[in-house]
Amino acid sequence: MVDQGLLWYCLVLLLYVIVLWYYKPILVIVVVVLDTLKVPNLLDWTVYPEDGSGPADLQNPTWVFTSWTNPETHKVHQGLHICSVADREVDNWIRMPYIELPDVTNVFVNVSFFMRECQEYPGPLHRCRTHFQVLKYETDVDFATETTPAWNLNSYSMVQTVPAAHTYVNNQDPNIVANNYTFSFSKAKKGMYLAIRETGMCAFILSVQVYYRRCPATVIRHTNLAAVPSTSAISTVTGKCVDNAVEADPSEKLQFLCTHEGDWFNPSNSRGCVCKPGYYNTANACEECKVGTYKSRAANTECGVCPDNSVSTSRGLTECACFDGYYRAPDESPDSPCTKPPSEVRNLKVQTLNADTVTISWQPPSSLGGRSDLYYTVRCERCSTSVTYSPSRTQLTETSVTLSNLVPKTSYNVQIVAENGVYQVATPASTAPEVSFVTLESGSTPLAVPRKVESTSQSLSITWDSVPDATEYEVVYSPLSESNTHHTTKVQENKATLEELEPGTAYVVQISYFDDNQQLIGRSEESVFETDKPDNPNLMIGIAIVAVLVCMAIVIAIVVIFLRTHRSSNGPQPSQGGCVSVHKTILALFRSKQKCTDKPPSDCEGLGPYTNGTLAPVSCISSLLVVSIS
Repeated sequence: MVDQGLLWYCLVLLLYVIVLWYYKPILVIVVVVLDTLKVPNLLDWTVYPEDGSGPADLQNPTWVFTSWTNPETHKVHQGLHICSVADREVDNWIRMPYIELPDVTNVFVNVSFFMRECQEYPGPLHRCRTHFQVLKYETDVDFATETTPAWNLNSYSMVQTVPAAHTYVNNQDPNIVANNYTFSFSKAKKGMYLAIRETGMCAFILSVQVYYRRCPATVIRHTNLAAVPSTSAISTVTGKCVDNAVEADPSEKLQFLCTHEGDWFNPSNSRGCVCKPGYYNTANACEECKVGTYKSRAANTECGVCPDNSVSTSRGLTECACFDGYYRAPDESPDSPCTKPPSEVRNLKVQTLNADTVTISWQPPSSLGGRSDLYYTVRCERCSTSVTYSPSRTQLTETSVTLSNLVPKTSYNVQIVAENGVYQVATPASTAPEVSFVTLESGSTPLAVPRKVESTSQSLSITWDSVPDATEYEVVYSPLSESNTHHTTKVQENKATLEELEPGTAYVVQISYFDDNQQLIGRSEESVFETDKPDNPNLMIGIAIVAVLVCMAIVIAIVVIFLRTHRSSNGPQPSQGGCVSVHKTILALFRSKQKCTDKPPSDCEGLGPYTNGTLAPVSCISSLLVVSIS
């Protein structure tokens, strides 16, 4: 089984590699202008003062060039040795050659050296230090001699006092630790002289390096695709956007600072650059959006998939093309889905009509085209400018409109066009639903509502007032709860019977009047009628059961009377005629259709002999009809 600890280690390592790859550091450019480890000698260094006497270990009052071997590389290098602790007045200088740095503002110096402890000398110590000074003299040209610039603090500027963090007592000690000290300073002129000054110490300078740092030419990460050239440290440069990128804010300056460490810094915190529309950010470049994607705005975001009902067929698109029949409104962005105009309005009809006014109603389209902004436009042929529309002729949001100031007894055609935000940019429809009508004659009575004459559970008989010129009537009816379901029947008389209806259901009924030319003369107002409720089958069954029980009770009563009457007589006397008559009571026995015997029984055969006032069972009688004659 795999160790979970190992899995976690691998996961963390993988994450580290990914982060390191994405945030890979920008390598700093180091330019070395002087390195004593790479020169054969230091003969071009100038020593002041030149004279000195005494043993090399204690009384070297001035600088001495001495070779030393690197124990790691086994290479021989030249260094500087001095030991001036026995003198009372010590002021020793050594000057490096002219260093030309025309475009550099910040310089680094690294010094590696051994320093002897002051307390461990065999002779007297008049002056002993464990530090030395580094000074500079800036100049645009190389002019120095053995005497100029003057060897004093008025000519040179102090740069750094270099202390010894580690000192030694015996130079034969194998555990001697070298000091490594690095510092930096700024400069203004094209070049300079560097000098080391000591005032009483015993030291061995192993190496001196002078260098400066440059920020590399790169695309600065996290400043959004701003490219900058290679620049020396502590310099401000103006960047530019990479290919296919633009400035995020043109009012901001793309200025970046190369720090003294050789790192780029965004001092103004500018947003830098962003990829153009149709391109996306790939860490340090802008690449085209792939097929099937798009990007409409300049931003460092990913390309998005096409909105609904649109497609991208090539790279680098800023907008996806709409499918055939789909559109975007002029004020909609490329990020909006493509939609289409609504379908036609439904059930367009004249609601009310008189001599100068008509009210037209309709139902919304079955398809809104994927949008919510639905409105209607009314188009009217032969309508003059004096015709008014209520509530409006255009941008109408209701499903009815009233036209006023019409001319009496005039034919009109009115269209209702369903529109939305893309209707104007879409291919216009060739036709639109319309309704035709003829206004009534001036002074005519408005059309009356239909009236119910008779109703059953499945039918309605209605009538209405006839009007002059009306030769045909159209009856439109629908269940009140299902306004979308309409039924139509045409008649020539001012009455009609509507059949095959649902029991106990309310119906909306409206009458349309037409003339000989099938022109609509008018339309009545809507009326609501209800069919009768159906008979209750449970009630009928209950009534039948009660009737049967009543009949059975009557039969039992008659039988009891019959038995009591015969019990009071002397005995049973068989009837010779076949039928029994008691107190003017006629008992008719109706037998069932069941077959009792092959021989049809007589009317009295089922009674049989009886004893002690009991009657033998009657097996074939299905019902008894008792008629009592008073």
